Amino acid sequence: MSKKINLSISILCIIEVICMFTPLCLIRKYWEYEKSSVYHGIASVKSRIGINNFEVGGAFGKTLAILFLCAAIITAIIYLLNALDNKSALCRKGWLISTIHTIVMSAFLIYSCEIATVDKISFRYTYAFNWMSFIIILLNLLSLLLSIFLKFGKINTVSNSKKNSIVNDENSLNSLFGYKELLDSGIITQEEFEKKKKQIIGL
Repeated sequence: MSKKINLSISILCIIEVICMFTPLCLIRKYWEYEKSSVYHGIASVKSRIGINNFEVGGAFGKTLAILFLCAAIITAIIYLLNALDNKSALCRKGWLISTIHTIVMSAFLIYSCEIATVDKISFRYTYAFNWMSFIIILLNLLSLLLSIFLKFGKINTVSNSKKNSIVNDENSLNSLFGYKELLDSGIITQEEFEKKKKQIIGL
């Protein structure tokens, strides 16, 4: 079960990366100012241009976009390694990487749609969510929820309890075989063997 969830998170992040390169992630809106001596109100939308995450104006916006991309790729790789039973320290922190991934996404989208606004003499342009942005957000949040569930849910507990049960069963069988060898060698009596057997089996 945990392998399937790890693989699902990895696939969600890969799809998210693909969506980031589509030209419909964000919409850049151009607004014309009214020519008024009293106030400058917004008259009408002049044009709309669909852009992807890497065309956000300014060095800071592009840096956030690249960090967003790197976070998504790293998260995908970590959960893919988890699905392949990699036990490295970084892989055990997958939920933390996934959380950082979501924080970077939030910072980028807030910057793009609230801060990265440029004012000029005759117009102003700003960014807005398009339908692809909502798909990216949905994929991101879904992968985050799965990673948190994988870390703090009951899957690991059940898995660990099963492993411990198997280990205990193996130890019990090994002990029983050991006492059987002692019985066959004549070191212990049948009565002593039966007594140990009941103790091991739990009767």
